[in-house]
Amino acid sequence: MMNSIFRSFKATKPLNRITFYHNPNSAASLYLLEKLNRFSELPSTFNRYGGASQALPPQELGKFSVELKESKIPTYEEYTQVHDFLHMHPENALSFEQVFPVMFDSETHTLCKKTATNTNKQQKFLGDLETFSREEYEMIHNAFKQQPHGNIFRAPLVVDWENSLIAVGEKGLDRIMANYLSCGIQDTGKGDYNYSYKANNQRKNTVDQHSHTHVHPHVAEFADLF
Repeated sequence: MMNSIFRSFKATKPLNRITFYHNPNSAASLYLLEKLNRFSELPSTFNRYGGASQALPPQELGKFSVELKESKIPTYEEYTQVHDFLHMHPENALSFEQVFPVMFDSETHTLCKKTATNTNKQQKFLGDLETFSREEYEMIHNAFKQQPHGNIFRAPLVVDWENSLIAVGEKGLDRIMANYLSCGIQDTGKGDYNYSYKANNQRKNTVDQHSHTHVHPHVAEFADLF
């Protein structure tokens, strides 16, 4: 009896949410959305989009759901949460800078050390990057409504809320998908596409996800960017 209840509880566990902010007028956004769809067709992810059979063991049921937001900017709550993710992985910061150009003086500042070294720009550190107040962000939100495809917010943006990762390109999407594909990144190319990916999908089970002092498994990656 208890085992049956436990299995039912595991099977109904909410899926991890991945949000895709999409610009239908952007070739990059269309390509990234197509690639996400190709990931969903792989054998290791086919049942992860709500089509899982109840006959499958609970651990084989879907692990994420995709939320598509077309021509929309993140809400204030989503923005502040993404802002909190910036310290989790160096690529998060670089992605944030690309999708929110309005928050940077792009002519003189950058979060990337390499860009600052190779140009006349000044490096801006994460500790110096202030979070907008709700009132300030409301003005940004209203400006985006008037000019949705300007320099305020530039989709695409992919957010994996569970793993604190954001991405704006295929490299970042590969990094996110490596957390869900049972065999790491596989060849998702079709037709004239020819992509091969390798990823390490090892996860540390001993990490306390609720500790403020935990080390995220992606923090050390690409450390030479900063």
